[in-house]
Amino acid sequence: MLGLLGSGHAVEGHLVPANDRNSATFAPSFDIADAHMVPKRRKPGRRALLDGNFARRKLPLRETEYCIWDTELAGFGLRVRPTGNTYWFVRLRHRGKHRRITLGRSDELAAELARAQAHPLRPPV
Repeated sequence: MLGLLGSGHAVEGHLVPANDRNSATFAPSFDIADAHMVPKRRKPGRRALLDGNFARRKLPLRETEYCIWDTELAGFGLRVRPTGNTYWFVRLRHRGKHRRITLGRSDELAAELARAQAHPLRPPV
């Protein structure tokens, strides 16, 4: 692992020294308190700023439903069904399980109102 540190990059999920000014001068062992964890890359997902204009677009259809996540409000999304219907939803965790609460169809419920309904459902951070 230390050989990788000297080359300027680290393996995902491994510790690297917090002070990376000159990684070639570090001792062979360093304390975990002095290190940062290299985050694992997230799967690429569909993300967009979900507003009324986005919901009115003609979105591509697939054989299975898919979700487009909001860039501003965590857990808020737009579900696109194979039939072409789109639904606002919020994803939250209840008793250790992920739940999706459908707020309404995007053509019946305005984006601002759906966002306002989703906000209090989310747990406080």
